[in-house]
Amino acid sequence: MEGMNCSPFEANAILDTVYEVFSPAMVSDEQQDLGQMYLLCTGIENSSSKPLEKAQMVRVRLTLDGGSEDTQVRRTDGIIALRQHRMERMASSLSTRRAVNTGGFRLPHLQLRHAHADS
Repeated sequence: MEGMNCSPFEANAILDTVYEVFSPAMVSDEQQDLGQMYLLCTGIENSSSKPLEKAQMVRVRLTLDGGSEDTQVRRTDGIIALRQHRMERMASSLSTRRAVNTGGFRLPHLQLRHAHADS
């Protein structure tokens, strides 16, 4: 709480709000490794007309950086192949969990404009 330049009361109020808002998304039995992140997506069975607050949400663990596997792909096939490899891996994770990325979250270096430029 030091370094927030506010009173202890204000610092506790901020921390309480952070825990209240973010703790449901952070609770997990699964270990998150380096290069991984969790993304909250809508379930594939939700219709496009259903508001997000009423939609069934699915928590998906995505691996952005696959470590030595990604290094090997980049070394042998280049940066374009690495980007395509990462996109395929994350799309597979979404598909396995029956989830859809609503587009509210963009992954750096893995946007659609890169895919068009690569083809």
